[in-house]
Amino acid sequence: MSRFRATEKNMSLFLFLAGLVLILLTSNACATTTIPPLEKRLNKLMERLTTRLMLTEQQVKLIRPIMRDYLIKRNGILKKYRDKERELVFEMRIELKNLELETEKRLEPILTVFQMKEYKKLKIEQREKIRQRRKKECFKKEEIQL
Repeated sequence: MSRFRATEKNMSLFLFLAGLVLILLTSNACATTTIPPLEKRLNKLMERLTTRLMLTEQQVKLIRPIMRDYLIKRNGILKKYRDKERELVFEMRIELKNLELETEKRLEPILTVFQMKEYKKLKIEQREKIRQRRKKECFKKEEIQL
């Protein structure tokens, strides 16, 4: 009989710990994502830009350092606000928007008018993909919690 109680206690403890682990794993599902290393992201971005904007070799050489700088600064802004209060999200968006404007100004002398329009379209498309992905992640989180 005492052995049964010990097993029952162990099972209760196990279920409690399993629930706690599940809560901890899903608590930040909407807020955290894994960020690939800088060079991998830069290569993927440059590949996308080269294809979509039909960049020349010279343009690629000129744009690569600009986009590396953009990714480094963007990553710094995201890290700065990662665990901050919700009220600071507006400030983060302002910093990100200013960074995007700065990057566009640096790209304007290098890109043609057509390429610049395509670049802006691409940024809008990327933003929409991120929104859709976040909606799906948050929806999955809500399903798990129900």
